[in-house]
Amino acid sequence: MANRSKLATATMAFAFVTMIPGLYGKEVECGATRDDASASDGIRTDRLTPRQLQTWRLIQQIVEAVDRTGRPLHPRLSSLWQWAQSSGNTIYIEILDEKNPQTYHAGLLTVQEPNGRGTGRTAVIQFWSSIIERASAQKEVRRADGFVPFEGLGRIERYAQVLGHELTHAALQLQDPVYDQMCRDLETEKAAFLASRKQNVQGVAYDQSSRERLSRILSLSEQIESPAQKAEAEIWRELRDGQHMRAAAR
Repeated sequence: MANRSKLATATMAFAFVTMIPGLYGKEVECGATRDDASASDGIRTDRLTPRQLQTWRLIQQIVEAVDRTGRPLHPRLSSLWQWAQSSGNTIYIEILDEKNPQTYHAGLLTVQEPNGRGTGRTAVIQFWSSIIERASAQKEVRRADGFVPFEGLGRIERYAQVLGHELTHAALQLQDPVYDQMCRDLETEKAAFLASRKQNVQGVAYDQSSRERLSRILSLSEQIESPAQKAEAEIWRELRDGQHMRAAAR
């Protein structure tokens, strides 16, 4: 029974590792160019098509929604937005429209290495439209803490929830050296694990070193994801609570 549990955990972890498209510090396919790096900081939408910009403006309307007294309808999401705009870092937004992406992520943050030209850093937040718009919000996908991602949310609200999740990662990774190092350690472990698996004959069982590495990968992943998942659940509640007031304001 224990062996089956270990095998299931190892299989799940291997799938998790191999499905993630990018590594920390490695530029994503359409990552920042040298000219991008000298651009103004804050959230940048240069990489969006006119059609994607229409979606982004609707997301921004949700982020910036206020009540009758002028207070943000979504305080946590709004505070993350304000941080991103004033942190001195550059965060590019990309919306990927692949119909069958090789990932299960609704969004992904990639932080690039400092270029030595200033204190700010460059990051990219990618949204996968097909994952966001088609993801199930049924009880079967309930997380261990009881949270059901996207439950009761409309299309644009889903994007806003993912934005909050990824901005939480960005705020932590760009401000907290300990968290940043955990992200580096995770990608080092993933790269080493994948390299070791390529060297082994297909179908060979995991050795002790591989199992230990998988255990570290799972542990680091949980530590990295935990604060973003907590923020995401809070933002989901804000979005649900604000639905009536946003509808009334139209």
